[in-house]
Amino acid sequence: MGAATAAWAQSPEPSKPVQEFASAAQLSRMLRSGAAVNVADLRDMAEFERAHVEGAVRLDPLSLRTLDAWKAETLVLVGSGAAYRALRTLRARLTEEGFKEVRILEGGVRHWRQLQGQIHLGELLVKPDRLDLAGDSERWVVVATEDLGDAMGELEQLILPAGEEVRQATRRVQNHLQRARQRADQVANVLLISGPGQDREVLAMALARSLRDNVFVLDGSASDLQSSMALRKRLGTSSSLDVFARQGGQCW
Repeated sequence: MGAATAAWAQSPEPSKPVQEFASAAQLSRMLRSGAAVNVADLRDMAEFERAHVEGAVRLDPLSLRTLDAWKAETLVLVGSGAAYRALRTLRARLTEEGFKEVRILEGGVRHWRQLQGQIHLGELLVKPDRLDLAGDSERWVVVATEDLGDAMGELEQLILPAGEEVRQATRRVQNHLQRARQRADQVANVLLISGPGQDREVLAMALARSLRDNVFVLDGSASDLQSSMALRKRLGTSSSLDVFARQGGQCW
């Protein structure tokens, strides 16, 4: 066997790329199996104390980066599920610094509790300044009873008839998301801005109970959301952990 052939034969197979996200179901299986997995919750202490993944440790990014003992194990980063840009930046840094497998909990704590049937309406509410829609436009579906037009940019919109019953509206959203998942095999983030009649909250809970997707209810008006999106664009908070400092730790 020639030297070149021998070198080829001894070369290791290329490693498979680590998936960027872990679903709530995948994390649950990892924890139940006893696998070497660490869960780092990057939200503030008040949010962590209200609800968190069992076994999670609340950490800030600087402390997390010093935990050399975790580098050889799977690390799952946990946020609110409303924004991923800062988490993606942190994941990239941790990978560069030698962490073997770093993944982001898809949908954050809200989705974890939603799939366990523990969610309540207050947890679905999200302020406009906590949302990073433009950073993950392909992952969001905006549901409303009026067309928000160009203000939503590339975000996908589902317009509900204003007088539709909650059961019909729920089925309409379910069917829409099923088609969306055929295009991109990932959990969608559903932002409910307005619902039929006065039943937005009822529709929100119906969606949270029936979907495996991440459901949010806008705590504010469509114009508030549009203003927040414009501000994010002006600040240029696209891909940096500076978001964390500018928003007082609220980017997770």
